[in-house]
Amino acid sequence: MKIFIGVIERAVLESIQDGARTLSQIVESTSIPTPLASQVLSDLIAAGFITNEDAVMRINKHFSNECKEALKNTTNLNIEMTELMSTLVQNREKGMLKMRKVCMTTQEEKIFDGLIYNLESFLKSLTSTSKNLKQKSIVILGATKYENLIKHSLTA
Repeated sequence: MKIFIGVIERAVLESIQDGARTLSQIVESTSIPTPLASQVLSDLIAAGFITNEDAVMRINKHFSNECKEALKNTTNLNIEMTELMSTLVQNREKGMLKMRKVCMTTQEEKIFDGLIYNLESFLKSLTSTSKNLKQKSIVILGATKYENLIKHSLTA
């Protein structure tokens, strides 16, 4: 069975990773409409990701290797990133997306790498006390050379 994990599925999984949740708690935490959340939960139960005990959802501690693979599957991650980037592009007027095309010397690349390292360290230090997934921010860091982007585009 091919298991699809997109933004909605991952949000549901993340909402219950810290502890058991009911459907209403998942809806409140994620802002996913109830009918969709119910369908996603059914799909995740059928796939073996979660268990349902007395209407309380829990992560299945013994899910299969197929489930593990689906979580890191390149196709699923590409779809999830496409959904995320689409959202950022659609909301770019609100300052949610910043992109620059720059030339850097070797020294400037080292400085940039250091700044990224510091930003990653800062982000890792942040702890979430909120059980509401919808309150969390998604931060994307990345850089690539135009050459890599062109090569990937030509092979895609």
